[in-house]
Amino acid sequence: MERTQHNICRFLPNRSHADSLNIINFVYETQCPAFPERLTLATYRMVYVTGGAGVLRTDGGVATLQAGDLYLIPPAIPFSLENTEHITFIYISYLGLRANAWAEQLQLGRFGGQYAGFDALRPLWESLFELPDEIADMRCEGVLLYTFSEIGKRIFAPCRERRIPSVAERAKRYADEHFTDSGLTVERIAAQLCYHPKYLSATFRRAFNVGLCAYITTLRIQNACTLMAQGITSIKDIAALCGYRDPLYFSSLFKKQMGLSPKAHIRMLNAARE
Repeated sequence: MERTQHNICRFLPNRSHADSLNIINFVYETQCPAFPERLTLATYRMVYVTGGAGVLRTDGGVATLQAGDLYLIPPAIPFSLENTEHITFIYISYLGLRANAWAEQLQLGRFGGQYAGFDALRPLWESLFELPDEIADMRCEGVLLYTFSEIGKRIFAPCRERRIPSVAERAKRYADEHFTDSGLTVERIAAQLCYHPKYLSATFRRAFNVGLCAYITTLRIQNACTLMAQGITSIKDIAALCGYRDPLYFSSLFKKQMGLSPKAHIRMLNAARE
């Protein structure tokens, strides 16, 4: 594929089914700014580096990116990218329950994950821009599925034996399955697993480098972003669907994590659709 001198961005039709994979857009960045401001996404973003080099920073650390690298950025996580060597990359933005399931399967950390050495995927990713809009969403989904399967092969091939999940993994799974319940607390999870709350919290933090309470909050804010992208605009309804009885408390948590209020975030999404 001949490299273009301009960035390419194509938007895809919005889907309303919560259980589907919703592809928002796919972009070929060929002229990345030198020092972009920190961004916080309302979607997952899979980035494939096609050339050059750059440095991606999150609160979880620093990743040096080069051609053939993949980086998966979760929602609600601030990040920045420094263009150190004329970096070019393609990214796909997506959300939905299937996206959450994929992140769980790949054991994605709270701040995302880097996967190196996928040079062979470049023709597949660049093929996205050679197709008509009518089938672009199908190809996007196929590219993501194939990419995730290749990452999965790297992760799970060396260790195929079954093992008993650790207490931290069991706590994470319980939180993933019950975060919309307004009664979910660290104490409740600890009682469910028959551990002391302080022990469970310390074990969870050692395993995932984030507190259990903070992890539940992140799950809820990510879910709120998904609901807003699906067209739900009532802050009271969104708060309830994310496990918060108090819409004002939910709004304060959302603004703290996303950098803007829920109403402002909804306005931004509506403006992007127009």
